[in-house]
Amino acid sequence: MTEAKILVVEDKAFGHMEHLEKLYLYNNALSQIHSNTFSGLQKLLVIDLNNNPISVIASDAFDHLNSLTTLILYGTQLIVINRVWFNQVPRPLRLAINNPKFESDAPFDCGQLCWLKEEEDAGTVG
Repeated sequence: MTEAKILVVEDKAFGHMEHLEKLYLYNNALSQIHSNTFSGLQKLLVIDLNNNPISVIASDAFDHLNSLTTLILYGTQLIVINRVWFNQVPRPLRLAINNPKFESDAPFDCGQLCWLKEEEDAGTVG
């Protein structure tokens, strides 16, 4: 569902896709991610939200995504990473973000987050 100019994803819109592993929503017009946007996607490994004007993500948007390994947020309007987004993520998470307004020295311990800048620079992200 890329480049479809999607403005909103309804709560539980993907609930019937419980075996989905990769979700590509890049190049749309999403501005917010709600609490239940990804509800029902327990096997989801990758979420690509690249090039969306996202400025708000609900604090519990990723809570139930126990398999999530990669979250791509390049080209969003986010300027703060909220550490509670990842409190329920049980494994290390590869996070890709490149907003020039984003403060890379985040005022919290990144814990299980693995920043992708080094991998991107080395040409291994794709």
